Amino acid sequence: MDGEGARRAVVEGLVTLVEALGGRVLAVGVEEQAQLDALSSAGISLGQGFGLGRPVPSMAASLTRASAPLLND
Repeated sequence: MDGEGARRAVVEGLVTLVEALGGRVLAVGVEEQAQLDALSSAGISLGQGFGLGRPVPSMAASLTRASAPLLND
């Protein structure tokens, strides 16, 4: 989604719909800075993926940024 065009329009429409319903969109598979930048500009502030942090055992998850929202949102 780090480009322009139809994919970006679909994602932005999805964000609008989900927010209108009171929810938030979670991006999965974020691996590169370009993806993070595109997601942020589309209004997505939650994500997971190797670009944000490696998986950790569930007991340690609360001690890491692995479950933190993108861009400290």
